[in-house]
Amino acid sequence: AISEKAREHVTVVISGDGADELFWGYPRYNLWQKFTQRASMLVAPQLVNHLAGQLPEGRLKHNSLFASEPDPVQRHLNLFLPSGMRFLIQNSILKYPMWASSNLNKVKNREDLPALLDLKMYLPDAMLYKVDRSSMASSLEVRVPYLDNNVVDFSLALPFRYKSNTQFQNKAILKSLLVKLAPHYDISLTKKGFGFPLESWM
Repeated sequence: AISEKAREHVTVVISGDGADELFWGYPRYNLWQKFTQRASMLVAPQLVNHLAGQLPEGRLKHNSLFASEPDPVQRHLNLFLPSGMRFLIQNSILKYPMWASSNLNKVKNREDLPALLDLKMYLPDAMLYKVDRSSMASSLEVRVPYLDNNVVDFSLALPFRYKSNTQFQNKAILKSLLVKLAPHYDISLTKKGFGFPLESWM
C-alpha cells in the first residue's frame, strides 16, 4: 500500500535498510550482548544449563538456559524464537549446509556477531525480500545507500566503540553525526519498528 501511494508521486525512493545491521541498531543486540557477558562469567556453563533444565517453565528457566548457551551463534538464533520454543528445537539449522552459515567460525568471536549474522540472514531473506517485491509490484525503485559497498566495508572495519558506547548504546556514530547536523532533532526518541496493528484489525 505504501509503495502504491509513493508511486503516485515518484518513481524512486530511498530506504534505510541495512543501517541497523551495519551500525548496531537493534535493541535485541544489546540483549545478546548482556547474555554473552553473563555466559563468559559462568564458571560451569554446562552445569548451569543442566540445572536450568530442571526448573519449571518460566522466565528464570529460559534466561538461564539462554545465558548458559556456549555457542554465540546459537545464542543469537535463539533470540528470534518465543521463549517457550527456544529449547524445544532438537536440530539446529546450523547442522545443515547453507550459504548463510558458511565461515561463521571466522567471526563468531566478534563483538558485533549478531549484526553480522543479520547481514547474512535476516536482512536479505526478510527485509530486502519483502521491500523488493512490494515495491517492484508497483513499479517503484527502492535504493539502499547504506548497502553501498564502501559503506559496508567501512562499517565492517569500524571499531565496535563507534557502534555502541556509553553515550549511545545503538548506532553511536550515526547519532553523533545527527547531533552535529540536526541539533534540533530529539535524539532520545526510542526506536520504533515498522509494523501495523494486526491484532486490533483482526
